[in-house]
Amino acid sequence: MDIQLKNFADLSDQDIKDWRRLQQEDPSLISPFYSPDFADAVHRSGKPVLVAFAFKNDQLTGILPFHKGRWGTGIPVGGQISDYQGVIGPLKEALESVSFLKACGLRAYDYNHLPASQTALVTGCFATSISPNLDLTNGFEAYFAERRSKKNKVLKNAVRNLRILERDIGPVRLEFDDQSETAWQSLVNWKNQSFQHMGVNSILDVDWARHAFETIRKTRNPHFVGLISSLYVGDRLAAIHFGMRSHAALHWWFPTYDQSLAKYSPGIVLLLEVAKRAPDYGIIKLDLGRGTQPYKKAFANSETELCEGSIERRTTLAGSARVVRKSVDKILYNIPGFSKPAQLQRRAFNRLLGSVYLGK
Repeated sequence: MDIQLKNFADLSDQDIKDWRRLQQEDPSLISPFYSPDFADAVHRSGKPVLVAFAFKNDQLTGILPFHKGRWGTGIPVGGQISDYQGVIGPLKEALESVSFLKACGLRAYDYNHLPASQTALVTGCFATSISPNLDLTNGFEAYFAERRSKKNKVLKNAVRNLRILERDIGPVRLEFDDQSETAWQSLVNWKNQSFQHMGVNSILDVDWARHAFETIRKTRNPHFVGLISSLYVGDRLAAIHFGMRSHAALHWWFPTYDQSLAKYSPGIVLLLEVAKRAPDYGIIKLDLGRGTQPYKKAFANSETELCEGSIERRTTLAGSARVVRKSVDKILYNIPGFSKPAQLQRRAFNRLLGSVYLGK
């Protein structure tokens, strides 16, 4: 296997065409996170993106975009804001860690949102999770009938809350593609308030991430759109979502709502209304992102298994540290009732390694 390494800024039009072709040829790469437009937005934010092109018998078989972090560690494009990671293309054989990493100038490559189907990298996995999603291939009505047959209380309550909102306040209206500055600024303000309430730093206040989000929301082409969807009750803005869509998939990324309307669960009503309209725009998959929150379980009729792990050059300091991490994590995950303090310690260790973290 031959590896060619390029800076994203040096990619040719043909390179981008090849990237789009490989993504569209594989249904497992339907997520907008695999789009060159997402990598472009992050690169423009001041976080340089490198791109490895893998060739076998002179045929392009895979593309892996990444950042080069401290200690020569490879980080998936977007780091902590990336919900899907890995190789774009039909490359299935496991990457030989030493030769591949040397060709990329890396000592290790970390991931935490790698689909289990990514056999080129999954050999380094030590933990798994799921990303619930809505399969809308047969349209919303077929999807909703199937979920309703499960006596789904969350969806039932969403329909009921929609009616109550209309009774108490006014007509409910969805702006599927809301390009107004009011919607964007409201989303930023509400989301920052939510992060503050949780006692965590807002990713929307991180300079490079904010710049990337601004670029994404203004990107509109047949392959990629930064999408803001808003729920209005009368003339009142009740809930907003900012995400991305590819040619056929929408990723549920940053939802928020007016806290004074919390008793109506307007965020859940928004998700239901977006799901209704999504097939009209050619969307067959609405991905809710990693997590096991009750609303995700209620809405999802499908899921993607995700892996956390790394490939490394064991003889390097970065590589040996990751070997230790994998050993520790495998022990922790085998402990019955794996505790929250243990999870926090594990995450702290990952941050120390710089794992999938781009900083400020």
